[in-house]
Amino acid sequence: MHRGGGEDKAEGEGTKKKKKQGKPMFLKDYPRENLLKRKSPAADEEGDDKRRTYMDEQEALKRDMVRDMHNVAEGIAKAAQLVRQMYRLQKKLVEHARGAFKAMTARGHGMSSRRRGREARKLKEEEERKEMEIEKGRLRVLGVEELMSKVKHIKEVVGLGNGDEARELRAP
Repeated sequence: MHRGGGEDKAEGEGTKKKKKQGKPMFLKDYPRENLLKRKSPAADEEGDDKRRTYMDEQEALKRDMVRDMHNVAEGIAKAAQLVRQMYRLQKKLVEHARGAFKAMTARGHGMSSRRRGREARKLKEEEERKEMEIEKGRLRVLGVEELMSKVKHIKEVVGLGNGDEARELRAP
């Protein structure tokens, strides 16, 4: 029995050594280990020989902020461009769908008789309106010519004739 007991103690001591060597380090143990090794936590974060001043940190923050703002602006511009492209594609798709629907419907490829009649009446009314405008213009020209002939006749009757005779009457 003694042998078995001694073997158990030897095995127990071996397992304790294994436990110490293989003991995992937890996050709460890290600062303690650094203190024991005389390392400061700031040395790990900043670097061993370089310490940054407050102004250096502020400048770095400003540069990072400006870079981030530029990145955001570029992202917004790209997003706006994508929205415009999507709108154009949507518009084309709607036009294509309308054309496909028209082609598949019974009246999609031709006009109905009512519509053809309306179009013919509109064309006829438009032509009549244009003819009336031309006739009005012709009558205006005739009216002006007629008035000029009447004015000329009145001048002859009065004895004025042309513009030279009118000056002679005013001069004496």
